Amino acid sequence: MPEVNAFAKEVAPIPVVIVLAITGIKDAYEDFCRYRADKKVNNALCQVYCPNDRCYVKDEWSLIRPGDFVRLHANEVIPADILVLSSSDLSGICHIETANLDGENNLKQREIVKIASLEVSFV
Repeated sequence: MPEVNAFAKEVAPIPVVIVLAITGIKDAYEDFCRYRADKKVNNALCQVYCPNDRCYVKDEWSLIRPGDFVRLHANEVIPADILVLSSSDLSGICHIETANLDGENNLKQREIVKIASLEVSFV
């Protein structure tokens, strides 16, 4: 029985190469857009407590290290894991939106750490 092929052996890899090239270009563009967005967020300013000066100073988010105390304000983007030690709310509650992480638009309620709230005095 004769062998039937839709393409010659020399031409068969061309569609696969084209699809892989287009996918690679698309992925590179998405990575570049993500890189630019990350750079913009990392260069944004926040208020970090400076123990030497005993006050909050403006610093970039990219320079935040574990253990730093950060002062947050309403509607501020937080590009890091934060443990809430104090809140301006008398009951010690704050509300966060995690739409960038999980796509949910509803506000999530978080409560301050009770033991830490007794010790935080430089808010």
